[in-house]
Amino acid sequence: MTGRGVVRAAWLGPALGILLHGCVVGGKPTVELGGEAQPLVRPHVTTLLPPGGAVGGWSSDGEIREFAGRKIFDFIDGAAEVHLTYNFITVATADYLNEKDRYMTVSIYQLADPADAYGLNSYYSPVQGRPVDVGYDGKVRTGSCRYWKGPYFVAVEGDPLAELDGAAEAFGQWVAERIPDSCPPPEMVSLLPEGGRKTQPPIFLHKPLILSGLTFQAVLVDPASLKLNERTDMVAADYEGGFALSITRYPEADAARQAAEVYGPLLSRGAMLAQQRGCYLVATTSASNPAHTVFAEALNRLKP
Repeated sequence: MTGRGVVRAAWLGPALGILLHGCVVGGKPTVELGGEAQPLVRPHVTTLLPPGGAVGGWSSDGEIREFAGRKIFDFIDGAAEVHLTYNFITVATADYLNEKDRYMTVSIYQLADPADAYGLNSYYSPVQGRPVDVGYDGKVRTGSCRYWKGPYFVAVEGDPLAELDGAAEAFGQWVAERIPDSCPPPEMVSLLPEGGRKTQPPIFLHKPLILSGLTFQAVLVDPASLKLNERTDMVAADYEGGFALSITRYPEADAARQAAEVYGPLLSRGAMLAQQRGCYLVATTSASNPAHTVFAEALNRLKP
């Protein structure tokens, strides 16, 4: 934080049509009650912030603040565009102090749907963080806790001290318990083979901006040449053996074919692997034997 109330980019670092307790049925969020799908009323972000005293030893410091739409530029210094690529709606944030004058800030971001919340968390999830059972893909690291649940990405940030890990986790858990959704990750994540996968959670994105901020090289070409936009979905992960695998879903097979042609020169030199299958494009950043194995498994997971 730069003081309190403005997030500094350096801290940030680099629909399924089924019913599953708060997922999507026919395009609308539902929850299963008494064996039947009922409309799910999601709480507003401001109501999910802990009151003073909710976590022992911590009191509120100032008022709750909310930044909707492009007002996020008034909150985040240098990384607001990343949030907008994930269909950002609004964020509510509040500060807390303990008796030692240590601070903790809780920020709750609401995205358009759970897939986007997963994606934003996958981008900001600390590589060296310690996994915790808070929300989904929760991690704690030196006074911070981040996770996603439903259409929300939750970021708890305190003074960067390991002694505050417990408090950061407690703040995160308080919020998670009040989010009714219980959705799985985007279905495309299941297309990435698990064996040898280093990136946890795998990256999910729509637009090329995200690729430039990853801690690993996900593609070997200019991301802009792949024609990624709000109608495309990509998952990517780093693997043991020094290569990455990406799977991109385009709205039409012709768009996937055109993107595959971008890899032509690299394929002719044997520098990588790439193949179109319907609306999907699967690619690696290497043509090594381990890359061949993972590439083949990914292709087998795609629907014919």
